[in-house]
Amino acid sequence: MDLKLLVSLLCGLLLLGGCQGVSLYAGGGIGGTGISDGTINRFGSVYINGVRFDTDNSQIQIKGRTVSEDDLQLGMVVSIRGAVNSDGLTGTADEIIFQPTLEGAIEVITAPDQLMINGVMVQLSATTMIDPAAVVPFSEGDIVTVSGTFDTENSVHASYIKSGLFSGGAGGASSDSPPDRNSRVDWRITEGFISPGSVVNLYTLADWVVAVNGHTTFVNGRAADIQANTHVVVAGAQFDDNIIVAHRVEFLLDANLTWNSSVTAIDIAKNIIYLDGQAIILRSTTIMQDSSAHMVRRFSIEDLVVGDGLKVSAYAAGGAIIAAKVERTISH
Repeated sequence: MDLKLLVSLLCGLLLLGGCQGVSLYAGGGIGGTGISDGTINRFGSVYINGVRFDTDNSQIQIKGRTVSEDDLQLGMVVSIRGAVNSDGLTGTADEIIFQPTLEGAIEVITAPDQLMINGVMVQLSATTMIDPAAVVPFSEGDIVTVSGTFDTENSVHASYIKSGLFSGGAGGASSDSPPDRNSRVDWRITEGFISPGSVVNLYTLADWVVAVNGHTTFVNGRAADIQANTHVVVAGAQFDDNIIVAHRVEFLLDANLTWNSSVTAIDIAKNIIYLDGQAIILRSTTIMQDSSAHMVRRFSIEDLVVGDGLKVSAYAAGGAIIAAKVERTISH
């Protein structure tokens, strides 16, 4: 549908009382059934886009094969159908589905962080999770599986990569596809890149039309920062088959700051760690990985002690340093 036409159609929608002051995060939840598409950033149960989803009674699938939570890995982009609680920070997952973004042989390695697979450029970054069983460094001809997000130039920003392929089609699973986007749900949380040709307060994100208004909360930026190919997570109420009225837009900034040092202090109440005298804030969207001898799967700030060795990838936002990824390499 033409965006200019949608502007007029959504004018009334943006002012609906039911859309005002509602958030999927702290301050109130939409409730009801919803679908969250995004990257797994920690376990205990499963954190997607900053929401902790309980998985005690979840059906979990990898390529149509029923698996357990232990088979999921950090960095996988999954689709969750479930409910978010009124606190907006916790919920329950009825179904979690993982389907690889790309599978195949590495055709060309154009740079240490750029691979060509099936004619698609794959961009690796400081926050890309490499499967613990992966054979690295990767070489041309290696068969790999990639999970990530397509940008507007049809490149994939990889959040997870592994050697080899996942098996699929067994185990009696009910589906090998993400939850149907056209099914009726109350809310959506989705990750992607803003497409060119958007107009003020009305943006295209993959196949979605995202509307923002005076009640939309912005994290790590503001409405004026939304440009073509901006990487964001959008949370809001779903209307029709492809319209999201956004209650929250979080900018996913590049992690261009790094530390490789020992923890000097920890403030659990404020979710802050200190490295080399620098305060670094941990959010619910921070990737938490334990590569130390302890190998804690449900790794959090509460597992850290002074003296632990960390690799931290972070970014600056709002005058603070925010951790995009925390990896413990040495534990005490």
